[in-house]
Amino acid sequence: MHERSHASRTARVVWHRGCHPGLGGRAANLITMMTTVEPMSTRGAHYTALIETIDHQGATKLHAGEREQLLEAADALLFAEAENERLLRSAENLIESLETSERWSAETCDKLREHLYGCDAAAGIG
Repeated sequence: MHERSHASRTARVVWHRGCHPGLGGRAANLITMMTTVEPMSTRGAHYTALIETIDHQGATKLHAGEREQLLEAADALLFAEAENERLLRSAENLIESLETSERWSAETCDKLREHLYGCDAAAGIG
C-alpha cells in the first residue's frame, strides 16, 4: 500500500510538472515516466504472487530446477530481457507438464500462468 501511495504521488507530481509550458521536450519524458510507474508495481505484484504460489506448493511438488526455470522466465519477462520469449515457452511447457501429470491442480497451474504472464512488460503497456 505504501508503495502504491508513493507511485500515485509520484505520478501526480510528474503530471503537474509535465503540464508546465517551460519544460519543452522534457514534458514527454516525464509523462512517459508517469505511465510506467504503475505497470512496474503491478508486474512486481504478479512476480511476488508467483513466488508465493510456488512456495505454497512446497519442494515436494516442485523440484529446485523447475522452480528456478519458472523464476528465470518471470525475471526475463519482468525486465524485458532478450530471451524472454524462449524462457516463457519453456515455463509454459513446464506448467503444462505439472498439470497433465496431476502433480499440480489445474487451478494452481492457472494461477501460475496468470502471475507469470502478469510479469510481462508488454502486458503492462496499454
